[in-house]
Amino acid sequence: MERLGLSMGRAQAARGPVLSAVLFLDLDRFKVVNDSLGHTIGDELLVAMAQRLKKCLRPGDTVRALLGGDEFALLLVDVKKIRGAIRVAERIKEALAAPFQPGGT
Repeated sequence: MERLGLSMGRAQAARGPVLSAVLFLDLDRFKVVNDSLGHTIGDELLVAMAQRLKKCLRPGDTVRALLGGDEFALLLVDVKKIRGAIRVAERIKEALAAPFQPGGT
């Protein structure tokens, strides 16, 4: 929330339009992973996912795990055009398409 507030403050102070984007990701059926493979594997999956997400972001962007445990919020700051946020979302989709392997990323 602090990063979002800072981004909104920069946008208000700017002389021209400044866009930020918030992306929300929720892992479907994550409870099944924890219940069938155990919390250790579930935790590995969350860490691997966070690492993949971070690689897709630009300097200054933020990835944050939310309280639900299987949710992530991403703040993209100073997006020049909406197309920039779409490109980041496409990179994320591509990065998450590869299978996750326990003990690997």
